[in-house]
Amino acid sequence: MGDCAVAAARGEYGRHAIRIAALEGLLRDGERNVGELALQSGFTTANVSRHLTLLTKHGLIARDNRANGGGINTATA
Repeated sequence: MGDCAVAAARGEYGRHAIRIAALEGLLRDGERNVGELALQSGFTTANVSRHLTLLTKHGLIARDNRANGGGINTATA
């Protein structure tokens, strides 16, 4: 996905800084949980989660919502 995902994130569904930061973090570091993305980007966990939901809805990322250990959600681009 790479450059296409970042380009799409800057398109209609991703003009928001949180979505761009989340996608860039996922592309750079691979699978991450919501807390890690929030810490890395400086945004709140609630905001990051909300924006990951939008990115998932539009097919830009995959999200695993299984509670593994501490109820951690992971996302991959």
